[in-house]
Amino acid sequence: MDGTSYPIPLDAALALPHVIEGKFIRFCPQEPCKYMELVASNGAQLRLKLPKHERLRAMQTFKPGIKLRCIPRPKQEAKNPFPKLERIEIIGESELSYQPQTITLKVCQHKACAKKGALEICQSLSAAITPALTTHVVIQPVGCLKHCKQAPNLVISPTQAHHSRFTIAEIPGLLNSLGLDHVSV
Repeated sequence: MDGTSYPIPLDAALALPHVIEGKFIRFCPQEPCKYMELVASNGAQLRLKLPKHERLRAMQTFKPGIKLRCIPRPKQEAKNPFPKLERIEIIGESELSYQPQTITLKVCQHKACAKKGALEICQSLSAAITPALTTHVVIQPVGCLKHCKQAPNLVISPTQAHHSRFTIAEIPGLLNSLGLDHVSV
């Protein structure tokens, strides 16, 4: 890309155009469910905050190269260096072939995690996911995730975001970060 550094300058974030068009690059590795990177039509590389109601759709359908029209919120917060979006529209397909991704929540069931409630976490996650979302979200009990001292552990695929010392109380926050906050826990 052109090497533009993050975060974009605050004055640029506060003076955003009414519409940003460009190509999706990737989800940001630090917080994959919240932020995406986009190459705008003017060549600038931007990091943008996804609206909560768009996160699940974005994780399932956005692929590198897909053409997007992003509508920023009219008022940006001065404390947040990354522009928040109000709405995202897909305006063109990527040249790459693509199948929608399923979000997999992998919950370790090895000894240390099992002792600290991993089975109950799987059951609570399964209960929290509505039948309409079961084709897009999979709860998968797995073997050791290699962080036994920080049990119980959970990994979100395809982004590989790792959550240690995960508790049932954190389920609403996790679902919220994935854009699934309308389900009941």
